[in-house]
Parts: sequence; C-alpha cells; structure tokens
Amino acid sequence: MLADDPAFSLAGRGRFLLAGYLLAGLLAAALQSLPGASFELVVLDDSETGFNSTEPRSPIGGNPGTTLGEQRRAVFEEAARVWGRYLQSAVPIRVEAEFTLLGGEPNGGFTLAGAAPVSVESNFEGAPKQDVWYPLALANSLAGVDLAPEQNDITIRINRSLDTDATLPSWYYGLDGRAPADQVDLLDVLLHELGHGLGFVTLTELGTGRFFGAGIFSGGEPDAYALNLFDQQLNAFWTEMNSQERSRSARNDPYLVWRGPYTQQALPSILNPSSGGRALRAKLPGGGERTIGYIPAAFGPPLPAAGIIAPLALADDGSGFPRDVCQPIQNAAELAGNIAYVERGDCFFSDKVFAAQDAGARAVVIANNLPDAALVEMSFNNESERPESALTVPAIFISKEDGDALVAASPGVELRLGVPGDALSGTEAGRLRAHAPSAVSEGSSVSHWSTAASPDLLMEPFINDNLDDALDLTLTFMKDIGWRVIDIPYPHFSYQLWQEENFPPGAGMAAQDADPDGDGLTNLEEYFFGGSPLVPDADRLPRFTVDPETRTVQFLRSQLPADLALSYEISTDLSQWQTAELGRDLELVDVSPLGGGSEAVRVRFMGTAAKAFLRLRIAVKD
Repeated sequence: MLADDPAFSLAGRGRFLLAGYLLAGLLAAALQSLPGASFELVVLDDSETGFNSTEPRSPIGGNPGTTLGEQRRAVFEEAARVWGRYLQSAVPIRVEAEFTLLGGEPNGGFTLAGAAPVSVESNFEGAPKQDVWYPLALANSLAGVDLAPEQNDITIRINRSLDTDATLPSWYYGLDGRAPADQVDLLDVLLHELGHGLGFVTLTELGTGRFFGAGIFSGGEPDAYALNLFDQQLNAFWTEMNSQERSRSARNDPYLVWRGPYTQQALPSILNPSSGGRALRAKLPGGGERTIGYIPAAFGPPLPAAGIIAPLALADDGSGFPRDVCQPIQNAAELAGNIAYVERGDCFFSDKVFAAQDAGARAVVIANNLPDAALVEMSFNNESERPESALTVPAIFISKEDGDALVAASPGVELRLGVPGDALSGTEAGRLRAHAPSAVSEGSSVSHWSTAASPDLLMEPFINDNLDDALDLTLTFMKDIGWRVIDIPYPHFSYQLWQEENFPPGAGMAAQDADPDGDGLTNLEEYFFGGSPLVPDADRLPRFTVDPETRTVQFLRSQLPADLALSYEISTDLSQWQTAELGRDLELVDVSPLGGGSEAVRVRFMGTAAKAFLRLRIAVKD
C-alpha cells in the first residue's frame, strides 16, 4: 500500500400469452437517457514532459499508446470514462493535470498524486441547500450551467518521480488492472484523485475546526462533505458543533462516521462482516432490530471476548424516578442473569453499577437523561466505600433517544453486547467510519474512508491492489453530497429515498399507489422500472419475450432493490390467479447480468396446460 498525498489532496404469437398489470422493467434503460458526464483534460505540462512526453513506449495492458505521453493520456481517458458513465452533468468537467517531480523515499512515505476542486460555489440556482459550499464540478452539474467558465474544475498533480527515480516503484500504464507488485496502477490513482476533485473532500480546517470562509466576522460555511459527518461519541453532526468540537472530532476514531443515506443503504452490499467488529444490537419484539452507539465505562472490567447476549431488564427502585437506582433496587429477581437497564440521575455512575451487580445483573446499560446530548465516559466515584476492583460486571453509556426506544420496546428486548463478528468491517455502531487518526494530517484525515473497511475501498488514504472500476461506496457517497448518479451497479435504493428524491416533504402524491403523471403506472411501479413519477414514460417499459417451443418467458428488470419483494402469479383463464412457486410451477432457467445494474430473467412453465398466463407482483417489504 502506498500513501496518498496528505498535503495536496483535499485532497405472442403462439399458445402462451402474458398478462402484465405489472410488467418487469429495466432501471438502467430509463436512466441512460440522462446525459453522462464528460471530462476534458487540460494539460499543464511543458512540451516533451508529462502528458506531452514523446518517449517511445510499447503498448501495455490494453493501453494502445506508443509514447509515454499517449499512454498517460489513455489512462486519464479511461478514468474519465469510468466516472463519466455514472455521473450526470450537462456541463463538461475540465480537469487540469500535470506530472511533476514530487520525490520520495524508497523505504518511507512518498506522494503518489494529489487533487482538489479548483474552487467551490454556494447559493447558486439549483443548490440543494443554501449556505453550503459545493465543489465547482458538482455545482455546475446542479446549476446546469458553467458557473465559472474562466476556471477549470479539478486540479491534479501526479508524481513524475516514479518514472525517474529507480529507488521508487514505477507507474503502471496498463488499463487491465494487472499492475506488477513493483509498480503502481495509475488508473486506480486517477480514479481516486478524481473522486477528491468531484467532492470527496472537506474544506474544513481540521486543526482549528473552522469551516471554509471563516473570518473575523464570519464562522464560515460547511461544505457538502461536512453535512454528513457525524460524531457518535458527541452524538452530533459537524454542522451542530462549534469549531473546537469539530477539531476534536477530526481525530476521534472510531466515532467519526458518515451518515449519508445512500451509502448507509449500500453498506451490506459492499462490506464484509468484521471478525473483530463489536456493536450493541437490540433485537426487538416482532423481529425488529436497533443498532446502538455506546461508550464503555472508564471503570470495571471490559466486555468479555465473546460478548454478552442476554435479555434486557428495566431496573426499578420504587421511587418517582425508578430507573436511576439511586434508591435500593426493588426487582432484583428480574435483573438476575440479565443486562440491567439504568438511567442517569442524582447518584454516581459506579454506584448504579454496584447496585445492579448486587442484584445479579451480567452487565449494565446506562442511558443519558438529557435529550440530544453527547455521550459521556462514565467515571468511578472515588469516595465510594467499595474499591473499583470490586466491580465485576461491564457497563456502557448510551443516548437518551436509544434508551427511550429500548424502554418503549420492553419487555422482550434481547441485547447482543460486544459480540464479535456482528459488525460490518470499517463501521462503528452500523455507520461507515471516516479516517480520523489521533494525529491530524490536513488533506488526508477525514477526507477518506477508514482503512478498517474490507474489501478495500477506493477512497481510503492508501491505494490498494484489489480495486475495480465499480467505484464501490464512492458512488453512493456522490449521491449523498448531491450528484445525480445514473447507473450504480448494485441494488442500494429504498423506496423512501426514491420518494425523497422525487417529491417535496409531505407531498400527498408520493403515496405508493398514486399516479401523479397519469401514465397508468403507480409510484411503486415507477420505482421498480426506474421511470419518472412526474413525467409520463410508460412507453419506455420493455415487454416480455415468449418462446412457445421451449415454454419459456424472458423479461428485463433492474437488479431487484433490497426493499422490494418479487413474486410470480399464473392463470389459465385470466380470472383465477395463484401464486407460482419456483420449482413447482415455474423453473428459473437463468438470470443474466446485462451490465449497468440490469439483468435478464428467464423462467419456464413446468405445467402441461395448453394456455397459460403469467404476471409479476412487487411489494415493499415490511
């Protein structure tokens, strides 16, 4: 792994007919009519250097260039093609770039490249939020016009020393992702750096916590990146903190996390379970689950290696504030062998834990009594008559909001506290961690994902050798900050997010069974097909293909969004329908990926009826 630049990178025929009150659709087909983004390379190199080098080279790894400059341009063009097929922008994105001698030490850190937006814009027509800085390329896309035609949009510097210093690894200019161990894949690096230029960067001054544009009479304004940064220990977004709190949060690993809704929806599709990950998960009556952030107490034993799984029991001291246990516990039998739930109140934290321990509790969860307040690290009562060593059960602190939810769901709540393997890699309490080491490095800290993620992600602070051009969670990140992403290649949407994109808050026409554009398709159907709920577009929908000889039916659809359930129904007379079971009524012949998040599904009728009808039913899962 090689270090990213911390200083510069802000771094019908026949017998079978089809009845389709709901025909299967293709999400990508509807979206591909939107314009993809185009990139223009503005070369800053002098003649005969960098992108202009005429040094002869043999084609390599799918790169047809015959000079060094041609190969470098071909790599840039491929990186631009990859990004351009996902992002929507009617305004070309101009990228100024150059190869420059940045040096490096063979056995130490050295710069690969660095990138940043050339400038930022706020309060322009089309801005999703006012008083927020957006990188120029994104602002242009949202505005639909070039807001700064005299400026380029992204600037990139690439370390030419890798091609001139024999003690350093050299650049690999192939396009096939097969860089040898002693070379660095320039395509991966440019994909990463373009990500920074497109908006994967905070402009917040991490040392002071001041937002960009701060001055004597102004506190500055947050950038689009900062809007979704959340500190789970402080229980606050960056926009809710003062400068000093943001500065501390910038080095508060693992509690600084990303709260973007699209990225959150995609985590299970990308990240692997973590063998060492620990989380507090509450299994609620009726099958629900809640993931809860917490802080361990500064006293008592740590959680056991295997974690603790036990029912939650609400402590009761018989007073007007029964769960603060500042009076003797009255329901010790209910707490014995379980995890005790206690609330903050007018006595010491450690005394509360002693009381629950004496009642036989295996662990103690203490909830805050202040709403919307930061989590605290509980300290020991040094005036206690019992020594700290007498505490034998672990204790943790959670928010009032999480505590209220546990109380409302009780009884019947089961807690899985600190059980390894429950968390997704690189997450904390179910949220993706930002790179927030204790020593802040401007341009590297915060403006990357945590290195704990597995598989490795494109926007970690290191370039790894197992990246691909699917751009992993970088694409959902781009949606989180405002980009229109037109072809994400894995199901990540939810109906709620789709609804929020297309309708203003509280719009009555946003109901699943509404049809605001009058094209005969309900909003739920538009969601499945990838159509627009506000523009008639039923003519875009593909139809079924029937092969009477093989008794098969093929249809196209989006890769099924995670929150939708698809079922089949069959009939012989169009009046009586029954649910069709795969393996009994229908055989799933194959599912063929078509690219761009779409697939062709082929099923075969297994019955012997001379005439049959098929229809599909979709529903949002409970």
